[in-house]
Amino acid sequence: MKKISTIILVLVTGLCMLTAAAEPVLTYSGSSDSAFSSTSVRTSAIGGSGIAASSRMDSFFQNPAALAEKRFGMSLPSLAVTLYNVKDLLSDPTDAQIIADAMKGQITEESGVQLAQDMLENLGSGTNELLTTDVGLGFSAGNIGFGLQVQEKLHTVADGSSNVANVNLIPEVNVGATLALGFRVIDTDAINLDIGASGQFIYKAYTKKINGSDVLAMVQDTSQVANTLLWNTPTMAGWAIPINAGVTVGFFGNSLRISAVANDINSVYHMKSFTSAGDAVNSIKEVIDVPEGHTANESTDFEIKNDMTLTLGMAWVPQVAILHPVITADLVDMMDLMTGKEEFEWSKLLLHLNAGAEINLLKCIILRAGVNRGYLGVGAGLVLPGVGIEASYAWQEFGVEMGDKPVDALTIRVNIGYDKI
Repeated sequence: MKKISTIILVLVTGLCMLTAAAEPVLTYSGSSDSAFSSTSVRTSAIGGSGIAASSRMDSFFQNPAALAEKRFGMSLPSLAVTLYNVKDLLSDPTDAQIIADAMKGQITEESGVQLAQDMLENLGSGTNELLTTDVGLGFSAGNIGFGLQVQEKLHTVADGSSNVANVNLIPEVNVGATLALGFRVIDTDAINLDIGASGQFIYKAYTKKINGSDVLAMVQDTSQVANTLLWNTPTMAGWAIPINAGVTVGFFGNSLRISAVANDINSVYHMKSFTSAGDAVNSIKEVIDVPEGHTANESTDFEIKNDMTLTLGMAWVPQVAILHPVITADLVDMMDLMTGKEEFEWSKLLLHLNAGAEINLLKCIILRAGVNRGYLGVGAGLVLPGVGIEASYAWQEFGVEMGDKPVDALTIRVNIGYDKI
């Protein structure tokens, strides 16, 4: 167990310090070259929808116009952990028993290695995710919102079968700082108009593919883990300053709302490749001693460009005491349809439709459900003064076409601070 804890600590903490490494000019389509997006347990539970109806402090990450409602909130901090492929893991009685033993502190080194191997083999072929961790600080007051986030992701790519030897991991870390403003420019009984914008500074780093067999070897022998990740794994790192903009129109006392949000405007990552993570750190400031015999190749500059996305949303927020219900529906990834790159057909809108609902019982007990392009999501939460705990279980598509590769994910988020509906 000590060795397993060490490898996890090195992968997560080490990545956050950019102490992992990479190969010159490597991008991985659909994984580490994707735009940064903070984890929202609420959004995943209500089917990937909700831009037209703000709820809790972090709503301005999805739609900066939410700040026009002038809610006060803070996270000091929040922690969200998402584990993928949960169904396959728990459906195996042996793995379920190992997890139960781990919760009791009774896991052995051998069973831990077995669990790690099974988790890798559950990934199947093609792209997948293993684990995402978000740690964030946030604050909103008046028309201003600010957030600082560190997100770790373990992407996976498998060629052929799900054998461990065919599975490759791509560790990635994003550090993001967000500043957002939102204003109500029209405020009448008949109609409200809210506008908002946010700017983000994102620093991204990810490593070359690490073979699953090598990962298991490191789990079994941690003596060279730090040195291997620090000086012998090529790394790419760089920054971007994307902009997001949103508008919400409210009718009938703001109970019916229509929104549009444009994300990732100017989402261009200015990247560099480094021979190792240690070289990436020393390129900023020389703080790590270079081992004897290590030679750093010249860094290569390159760019990762993400297309702007457009989401259209609608929400109904009736004034119902005690229950405080919200019903939402969003049309996501609409840029290609709106610009003519994708031929418009009414039937295709179903492939862009996400919808869901939530009940905020007494504004502290939360129940959620939704459908994300045909995949179910559910969630629940408890929000009390000073602390909030929320969870979601949802499916999403990792294949090229709908139905190719549905993957389930369990997210648990804990927020320390003050938050209210």
